[in-house]
Amino acid sequence: MPPGATQRGRRASMCDAIDHTKINAAFYDRMHSVRSLSIQEENHGSINVSLDYNRETGLLTVRLVQALDLPPREFSGTADPYCKLCLLPDRKTQVQTKVHRKNLSPEFEEIFVFEAPPAEISSRVLEILVFDYDQYSRDECVGEVVLPLEHIDLSEKVTLWKGITGYEKKKDDENDFCGDLMFSLSYLSSAERLTVVIFKARGLPVADEEKSTSDPYVKVSIVYAGKKLKKKKTSVKHGAVNPVWNEALVFHLGQSFLSNISLEFEVFHDRIGARELLGRVQLGPDASDEELAHWTEMVRSQTAVARWHHLSGASS
Repeated sequence: MPPGATQRGRRASMCDAIDHTKINAAFYDRMHSVRSLSIQEENHGSINVSLDYNRETGLLTVRLVQALDLPPREFSGTADPYCKLCLLPDRKTQVQTKVHRKNLSPEFEEIFVFEAPPAEISSRVLEILVFDYDQYSRDECVGEVVLPLEHIDLSEKVTLWKGITGYEKKKDDENDFCGDLMFSLSYLSSAERLTVVIFKARGLPVADEEKSTSDPYVKVSIVYAGKKLKKKKTSVKHGAVNPVWNEALVFHLGQSFLSNISLEFEVFHDRIGARELLGRVQLGPDASDEELAHWTEMVRSQTAVARWHHLSGASS
């Protein structure tokens, strides 16, 4: 080496021996998992989740880490994703992550805990539904991950990358589907006040065949032990199957009642001499799916929560 020269760091050669202790195997496991997805799964992205089951307490801790390459909306090229998790068959366990705006690879980093006794854990199924939030319409489920726990070794903490498959929508009975109703719920515990804001409806059935329209209004009832304790209703919107109300209905209700009541929403056609039921939906702690999720979000949130809900017929 010439005088005064400094020795440079030696570059690794392709002929050098590889130090396997410095290789991050988790990175390659993840890439292999992602690449091994089917074409259908790749189109819907993938989800990283960890499971940690404590047999002594009967608690399953689910850490939703992130999602990759979620499908974008056609018109915007992006999405506002969030996830709903549920330990089937009990849909009352459903929980929800925060919404991540304009992000096709969101980092959720949220932890949820589910109760599952050791005798039942192998028969349970973890369902993760991926939704795209839409402020002006019903949120779309863009895919799902279904994990039967009987196929997973829960003797120690496990981390998985799973492909998101297309979500097969439930087929509504055409004779039972009666449109959608959008409303918000908020409860102010300090004032013991429940506020329901009826925004609008769409696709209501035609009650007046001659005019090919309806004259709808919404009746909201608080139901306790099968009896309607309090009732309030909106104004009538004449000649509208897609009416807009933007009306607030306020109920004074003690906080202790929230776990024992339900809210029934009924849309009626204002017919002379009688009324005709166009559709209904019920929310409460004993509801399921979207209706239970909305009720739970209202109980936990300090702000008004608005959602679309499907209306069903009188016989449902």
